[in-house]
Amino acid sequence: MSGWNADTASGPLGAAITLVEGSNFCISAANGDILPEYPHGVFYEDTRILSRWNLTVNGQPLEPLAAQTTEPYRALFAGRVPRLDGHADSPLIVERLREVGAGILEQITVRNYSRQPAECVVELTIASDFADLFEVKESRIQRRWEKPSSWKEIR
Repeated sequence: MSGWNADTASGPLGAAITLVEGSNFCISAANGDILPEYPHGVFYEDTRILSRWNLTVNGQPLEPLAAQTTEPYRALFAGRVPRLDGHADSPLIVERLREVGAGILEQITVRNYSRQPAECVVELTIASDFADLFEVKESRIQRRWEKPSSWKEIR
């Protein structure tokens, strides 16, 4: 992993979304995920309070469709759930409305555009390393927490 610079642009192919509220900010991938292998995260008072924030539906990461920053501290991410049968089109669209401030608030909406009902397993995996901002920027994070947490909802 490399730190912030013009070459890495904070993630794969420069596809990073940054939200800012005062001195607090969030950097994530285009699908809304915060990936610990990149200098992503939610930063509060120069400390990364979230180093992972990954959403999967049926075990699949979301394929990004669009991301719109509606205000400096709020963004709407739209993605689709890849089909397990290999077809390109998917009737399941996920919207993530995110706000950052003294933490993170996210509203997740799953829409089914098919006439058939769809059973979904929605999982959010969260991690924190409480790394200093400069440790993250310079890619020299020393500590790792070994208590993984996740949240699942089956509908």
